[in-house]
Amino acid sequence: AVCIDNPSGMVRAIVGGRSQNLAGYTLNRAYQSFRQPGSSIKPLIVYTPALERGYSAESIVEDKRIEDGPGNADNYYAGEMTLRRAVEVSKNTVAWQIFEELTPQEGLSYLRKMNFSRIVDADEVPAASIGGLTNGVSPLEMAKGYATIENDGVYREPTCILRITDAQNNLIYRSTQPQTIVYQEEAARQMTDILTGVLTKEYATGYGWGLDNIGMPAAAKTGTTNDSKDGWFVGYTRYFTTSVWVGYDQPRPMPGLKHSNYPGSIWQKYMLWLHEGLDPKPFPAVDGVASVIDEESGEEGIGDEYITVDGQMIRVRDVMDGTPDAELESEEEPDDAAPEEQPDGSENDASQANGQEPEAQEEGGPRESDPSVLPNDGAEAVNGDTVTPGNTGNGDGALRQNVIQPGDAGTDRQQSQ
Repeated sequence: AVCIDNPSGMVRAIVGGRSQNLAGYTLNRAYQSFRQPGSSIKPLIVYTPALERGYSAESIVEDKRIEDGPGNADNYYAGEMTLRRAVEVSKNTVAWQIFEELTPQEGLSYLRKMNFSRIVDADEVPAASIGGLTNGVSPLEMAKGYATIENDGVYREPTCILRITDAQNNLIYRSTQPQTIVYQEEAARQMTDILTGVLTKEYATGYGWGLDNIGMPAAAKTGTTNDSKDGWFVGYTRYFTTSVWVGYDQPRPMPGLKHSNYPGSIWQKYMLWLHEGLDPKPFPAVDGVASVIDEESGEEGIGDEYITVDGQMIRVRDVMDGTPDAELESEEEPDDAAPEEQPDGSENDASQANGQEPEAQEEGGPRESDPSVLPNDGAEAVNGDTVTPGNTGNGDGALRQNVIQPGDAGTDRQQSQ
């Protein structure tokens, strides 16, 4: 797991795995392991680029059967829906179509701008849109990608080091963070607004893993690979971006993983603790998305999109009330199903998509995860659950920032040097 301080762009915490009874340093999976990202890659290479090219949250897209493309496991296709809903329910067919329209070369160019280190030419295929990458990505890379969206599309290379001095306190090195514009500001803000629904909509894949208990606005995306070999949960607030990956060093199915429940639970627990004492901070307003007043709290918020019809503002979710009942259930396929044909050498778990049965999402409230079935077999197990209060590193090579406290987010701070 990796946490980035959004105001500064610096790494707040990085944890390479569960505690292990091994001498010396061990593999730090947060930046040394690369795995298939599943649907968590979609905002970075599909949807935010699409929002730069005329798409909006209200754009109508179509969930339909695609020849030689990913299939819905239950052979049910919902038909037309808004782009917002396609993200919330993680529709692979929609992401695939938009990615083909963008071209894989263009979509992956965004990762290259953010220095994703293992992207190769063989990844320039439609399967990349749903996480089918030859080498994969690291939790650190996913954290910096989402932190870029939160930062209005401006990329900063994350680091744990502010400066290095010698024994006489002479400055040897001072880190700099050149800024690179990767996404257009408005597209990044629209993407953030869409991703808030992943946590707040009852039918969405991340419902129940938000920060509602403390009233903190948050945005996130889930990702799983076929046979439940990898689970991702990447999300952010105005204060922090945290990326969590769960899986085994040698890929194999994880019992009980569904809808990113393990990484989602870890993300939520850590972020709730990290934001203790911080005031809720809303995301910037998005053009074309109206502020609304919550009827119960009386507070202003963002989240409902409106369209103009015959001079009247109509809420899109009211228009969508005519959606077939079947579509109102969770529609997420085994996240990130892809066709069997993959780039040569790809270890893409998404290649076994077609024919898998989708797992029904529990209704109402956070989904429970049983820690007893998390990977736990010594050096081979990793799920990031060592990101707990007072533990930003676990002795197995994790880089740490030792003196930053949750209360100083957004202020000048001294980090371990």
